[in-house]
Amino acid sequence: MTESYDALWKAEASTGRALCTIVDEEILKSEQQTPRSLETPDGRVVLLVDGMTAVKEQGDTIVLTKPINGSDLVSVVNDLETMAVRRDRA
Repeated sequence: MTESYDALWKAEASTGRALCTIVDEEILKSEQQTPRSLETPDGRVVLLVDGMTAVKEQGDTIVLTKPINGSDLVSVVNDLETMAVRRDRA
């Protein structure tokens, strides 16, 4: 299941139950304040960047440089799911 939002603050309530949050860096430029859900080390964020901006990776942030192939994004999400299942079983 996926959910889509046009502002990060609208997505904050769902980030706790989500496998990951996929964020395009363009929205970060328009948001005045980065939500806490993207600052926490266990946020599992996939950040889509254009490669022109210096990105500070932290926690479980995965950076994909645009243009991306859809299969790259699916692969990252599948890997996150596999890791989550293993962690839950441990």
